[in-house]
Amino acid sequence: MKIESIKIHNFKGIKKFSADLAPITVFVGRNNTGKSSVIEAIALSVTGGYGWVDFLGENIIRQIIESKEDISYLIHLGAESAVISANFDGEIANMTIYPELSHLLIEDIRYIKEELYNAWRKEYEYRVYVRARRLEEEEEKIEEILQLEYSKFWEKIYKKSIAIKYEWMNKELRSYAIIIPRRVYVLGIKPGYCNIALIRSSIDLNFSTIYKDLVRKGLIRRIIEFIKSKIGYIEDVRVIDNEIYVFLSNYPKPLPLSYMGDGFKALLSLLGIIGSVKNGIIFMEEPEQRLHPGYMRLISEAMITSAKKNEAQFIISTHSAEFLEFLLENGKELISIVKMSLTSSGIIDYIILSGEEAYEEIEEIRMDLRWA
Repeated sequence: MKIESIKIHNFKGIKKFSADLAPITVFVGRNNTGKSSVIEAIALSVTGGYGWVDFLGENIIRQIIESKEDISYLIHLGAESAVISANFDGEIANMTIYPELSHLLIEDIRYIKEELYNAWRKEYEYRVYVRARRLEEEEEKIEEILQLEYSKFWEKIYKKSIAIKYEWMNKELRSYAIIIPRRVYVLGIKPGYCNIALIRSSIDLNFSTIYKDLVRKGLIRRIIEFIKSKIGYIEDVRVIDNEIYVFLSNYPKPLPLSYMGDGFKALLSLLGIIGSVKNGIIFMEEPEQRLHPGYMRLISEAMITSAKKNEAQFIISTHSAEFLEFLLENGKELISIVKMSLTSSGIIDYIILSGEEAYEEIEEIRMDLRWA
């Protein structure tokens, strides 16, 4: 899977954005210039066909809205909707975000109301049955209660929810997401496995969770060999008595991973994901966090190797000139740089540079990043 191009209209702070994407696309710029918003939009546009669930089993919509009470910010202020279009592997996917359910076509609303009832019922049915039994209600009465409660729920969310409609044109696939504060309902498609990972912060990665997931998928030995090839002093990573231990060539006994530094844990996690995703896409926001320059170089080399083999496409943001230089030194022909900025009138703007152009302008980019 590879994203060839992306178009974004009215998503969060992004009024208009379009770009062809390289094997490694790097977003740079100062804070609040839209880097995260563009990465989120692209991730949403390619995971909708899989129920917006990524390689690690995380729901991407939930990651983006987090615990925010106000979800209207997903649509640019004053716009009627947000539209994101992606061209990947020669296929077109369109995603439209509406400020209310009522903005959809009648046929869409009818379908959503029916499917949402099934999802809602799974959550509330037990609660209603318990209450009905306590009151000694009959089966018919329970059904009436469920219908009545759902009518109240529908009325409540009809004009107080964000609705997403996703269409994967070539596959004639359509899915929906209904977003209310702290809750997401995915309809029309069963969330499934996909080779797309969204890493919003390497600090929050848990290698123990990644390790278990790799064991479940039968990938763990391959990943351990990959990690050993990148970090020469590691001999093995293994679970002993339910705890992960790291075997080091220069240490007489294995060390519990919990004893290792945060930077080393982040390094293992990032390498584990890079080595796992095949024929897929990896989104990363500031992967350099907590990484020593030597570790940054290892991650950049792993990314370049993966991209050269067409194993993964990378879409990342960074505030580190050093990390960007490591990438450009080893694979500038694979890279495009998107420089994001904010105009004096508060509008997000951008320019796109090839890897070669960025390498020539690295001093200017370094100064810009230093002030980010």
